[in-house]
Amino acid sequence: MKPTSRSGGLEPAAREARGLLGGRGFVRRDREGRALLVSDAPRRFSIGGEAARALSRLARSGWEAWEEGGLLLMDWTPARYRAFFSTLGQSLPAPAPGDWGLCAILMRHPGEWAQDRYREARAALLTWDRGDRAALRALAGSSLAQSLRAGRAPAPFYAPLLRSLGERTE
Repeated sequence: MKPTSRSGGLEPAAREARGLLGGRGFVRRDREGRALLVSDAPRRFSIGGEAARALSRLARSGWEAWEEGGLLLMDWTPARYRAFFSTLGQSLPAPAPGDWGLCAILMRHPGEWAQDRYREARAALLTWDRGDRAALRALAGSSLAQSLRAGRAPAPFYAPLLRSLGERTE
């Protein structure tokens, strides 16, 4: 999956997961933020190896999946997150005027991926998927402030997300 703009958001990822689950059940964004996507596929599989084969397909494609409350939660592996943001960061438009200063600071101090950043990346990605520039800007600003207070590099994913929203009006 090659993200070039926010235009499709997470829809390509949802289509991919739906295909890996064999079209069983719904696949939608996880509104509770526990994972990127949630599905009722476990309720749709017959008893036997069908569910195990679907989980194996997801794992081979860079997904982590687990069952919770009868639903299948699906999130990207750390490698898949890094690959997505690396690709998203290429050939993006200039930030919108309201995002320029924040993006300039974030791009001047590129952060490294750390294990504790993936939950934050998921929240940012789900906010980006909704196209909520104001909420994404607030998350990025708060994260930058926390990083500066802690003496660590900022999260590496906010600038590409903000830039990919382009100059759309809010």
